[in-house]
Amino acid sequence: MATNATFAAMTSAVCSIKRNNLLGAGSTVTGYKCTPLAPVDAETKLRQDINTPYITWETHLQANPDIKKGDILIISSVEYPIYRVEKWPWLPNDDVWMRLVVEDVRNGV
Repeated sequence: MATNATFAAMTSAVCSIKRNNLLGAGSTVTGYKCTPLAPVDAETKLRQDINTPYITWETHLQANPDIKKGDILIISSVEYPIYRVEKWPWLPNDDVWMRLVVEDVRNGV
């Protein structure tokens, strides 16, 4: 899947995805290119029925990896639990990327 030059310019951050297993240990995949975190807009919150007491952010990945709700997004050493995972079409070239909605749990509720 070729990366669209416009989308590539927007994915200026690098992130990792951590998945814990049942014993608490897990694996981390590093080096994904993503957009910087941005606030989740009201339309997305309504459409995806996002109801959480935490601040929510979204990012878009240049890839379509195996990511699930409950995995952890790591950007700049900060861990964000993944609340929603959505395939996201990039219309200029019909590629399918990924939108992640994450919770910012650093400041509690």
